[in-house]
Amino acid sequence: MLEIELPELSDEAAAAMADVLVQLYHRFEATYYAQILSHHADRALNVNLTCPGCSTADPDNELF
Repeated sequence: MLEIELPELSDEAAAAMADVLVQLYHRFEATYYAQILSHHADRALNVNLTCPGCSTADPDNELF
């Protein structure tokens, strides 16, 4: 995980930043959701094709 030092923020600034991040998340998801879903589906399919007898239940490699 990327380590970032976050600055001290006022309550108002923290709330405004949270609103911006939520809006960014929703816009990103609306734009790229189909691609992300396709990527995860392809990865799951590749696991099944390359190792048909292997379990795909990997707790460290969740689809979402």
